[in-house]
Amino acid sequence: MRIASSALPRGILVSVGVAGGLYSAVAHAQTALTGGTGGELAEIVVTAEKRAETLQSTPISVTAVSGEDLEARGTPSLSDVVTAVPGVTQRSSGPGVTEYEMRGMSSSAGSSPTVGFYLDETPLTAPAAAQWGKVVIDPNLYDVERVEVLRGPQGTLYGSGSMGGTIKIIPHSAELGTLNVSADVQGSGTQGGGPNGRVSAMVNIPLAETLALRLVATAFDQSGWIDRTVVGDFPVPQASGARGDMIGLPVIANHDDVNDLHEVAMRLSATFKPIDSLTITPSIFYQETTSGGLSVFDSLPGTETHYQPYDVAEPLSDRTRMASIVGNYDLPVADIVLSLSEWKRTLTLIQDQSENLAYFFTAGNVYPPAGLGGSGIHEDDPEQQFSGELRIVSQGHGPLQGVLGLFYSNFGTTWNVYAQVPGSLAAFGTTNELNWTQPQTVKQKAVFGEASYAVTNELKVTLGGRYFLYDEAVRTTQSGWVSYTGSDAVYTAAGTHSESGVNPKATISYEPTNDFTVFATVAKGFRPGGGNAPVPVSGPGSCLASLTALGITNAPLFYNSDSVISYELGEKLRLLDRRLTLNASGYHINWSDVQQTVVLTVCGYPFTGNEGRATVDGGEFEGTYAIGGGWSASANIAHAKAQLSENVPSTGGHKGDELQDTPAWTGSAALNYTRALGSDLTLTGRVGATYVGNRIDVTYARNQVPSYTLADARVTVGWKQWSTALFVDNLTNKQASIDNIVALSVNLPTYNRVSTSQPRTVGLQIHYNFR
Repeated sequence: MRIASSALPRGILVSVGVAGGLYSAVAHAQTALTGGTGGELAEIVVTAEKRAETLQSTPISVTAVSGEDLEARGTPSLSDVVTAVPGVTQRSSGPGVTEYEMRGMSSSAGSSPTVGFYLDETPLTAPAAAQWGKVVIDPNLYDVERVEVLRGPQGTLYGSGSMGGTIKIIPHSAELGTLNVSADVQGSGTQGGGPNGRVSAMVNIPLAETLALRLVATAFDQSGWIDRTVVGDFPVPQASGARGDMIGLPVIANHDDVNDLHEVAMRLSATFKPIDSLTITPSIFYQETTSGGLSVFDSLPGTETHYQPYDVAEPLSDRTRMASIVGNYDLPVADIVLSLSEWKRTLTLIQDQSENLAYFFTAGNVYPPAGLGGSGIHEDDPEQQFSGELRIVSQGHGPLQGVLGLFYSNFGTTWNVYAQVPGSLAAFGTTNELNWTQPQTVKQKAVFGEASYAVTNELKVTLGGRYFLYDEAVRTTQSGWVSYTGSDAVYTAAGTHSESGVNPKATISYEPTNDFTVFATVAKGFRPGGGNAPVPVSGPGSCLASLTALGITNAPLFYNSDSVISYELGEKLRLLDRRLTLNASGYHINWSDVQQTVVLTVCGYPFTGNEGRATVDGGEFEGTYAIGGGWSASANIAHAKAQLSENVPSTGGHKGDELQDTPAWTGSAALNYTRALGSDLTLTGRVGATYVGNRIDVTYARNQVPSYTLADARVTVGWKQWSTALFVDNLTNKQASIDNIVALSVNLPTYNRVSTSQPRTVGLQIHYNFR
């Protein structure tokens, strides 16, 4: 793919990387210092509009983080990178168990995310009904070319699940004619935990003039810091309804640092160029993560511990395999791009539910004969998807440019939840608490296009649209004493659901100079509907009374898609001989048929419905300044007021209520310094911080989650191809409450399980690059 010369600022070198390798530490890395000495800010090329364009001329609110920036920061996690972007927040219980949200688009309900997620050309945002959320993989970012974060609805080019925005990870392709080797070793220690280690390596091998291979591999071990403690004399809830006091109880067993993490990742890619106009890039990706438990602790007593009456381990695992191939045929007037991919992912989790069962069924008694005893609830979520996209991207220098494409995906998942409670035989006639299997398939088809016309050299109009059609099938099988039947009798429900529609987009951009762009956009985005699980109407877990209060006798089997229409005005500005970049945008979003969780208060079971409307009003600002003398500073801030625009009796919501998991304010800032110590020796320093405002989330009840600030610092000495860095993550050792997790079983009113940040971690990194 070529870059039209009209897209390039005059007098500036455009590169896919960032010159000088200086991280603009708030993930606002579209600019960096040329040579790292306080000169002109260089620019990154992005593919946000599925064509190569310089970032400052792209009329989209997009932040790009280059591979050089990632390397300079020690290859942080994807979570660390994107949550420093203005307007991006997360719900997370640890690596690989993270939902991303943008611009107040909460994804707490439904089975589809509100943020699209792409690994190169492969969409990974398929709808999954997993109880632990619409989580995406946490791919290792070693040897990644860049990360792009597109804010606002991207329904035209990126389809379903991108109504809040889209995250794209673009790995390095294999390079023809170049032998390149890099290696990275890190060692660190976590306060309250133990040692951590990571080893990464890359080799790029030219096999012929027209063929090259690139292999990237990483092994990572992270110590835990959450304990799992089994205590005796477990108390029943207090008269006030609060959890009984856990401190001072006799300890039966103590398992330290159970949220330890072990990960291996591998990416093998090739570049084959049989003729000058054709490039074929196949790739294979594999990643496996295992852990002894989620990074969550009990809100009461809040000691970074999970207290249990029985010794129930809570391991989890996550395995992803992906194969893809992309072909790019470069014609004089257009590129023809065909991408095909298939991926499989399997997530498994066990969660202790002993206290949950006691609260709801035995008045808080956990020990026999009054209680039911100990139990864990299991969840397995195998997923797989085949997808393909064919598009034609115009090239050349004419005033009319466009993209036209076809998309298809076939996604399948099976939600398996099961639990056996040996102590329930006498009370309920069976030890089968729940055996629940719910296979689901979603097939999506779409035709999309976008065309831009330069009315004058300064004024450009872009119109686009996407016609989509999806078909969904869900089949549910349940048995057990908390199932729909309330017994070992098997209940089966099945159905199909289809929807179609159009996502339009219109943009007007005005670029009076190469250093100033103003744009206005109206765009629509959507996410698919899904299927609900049957809610029991008989037996000990019956919800019939709660359903009757809503005027229904059964939970609906399906819910429909929801959609947003966004109105945005933005600008991109460079000043002071391109040493200062100021980008800002403001937006208003109307959200219709919002997918919301209806909690049946008598029994605690939820279902999803299209419940009411909401609005989001907000704005974002990003700035980077090359101060001079080796110093640079960068900062961003975002505000989002996300609220219901009408009363919603089924959820208890009122007009003006804040949407959950949407902080009103987020921001980050950093200060960087680079100095040459000799002809081959450089010193680089950086300190940065990220702020997330307070917000609400919903478990059994509506909770207020406090704000937090996380800071980090790093000093790097570089010598020729070598660099050594001393770093401190979570500089102030902040115990940040990220959110309250939703339990696999029913949440308790007595306490929450709170996901938290990693404590202060101090380490050393050594990096080598041979080219």
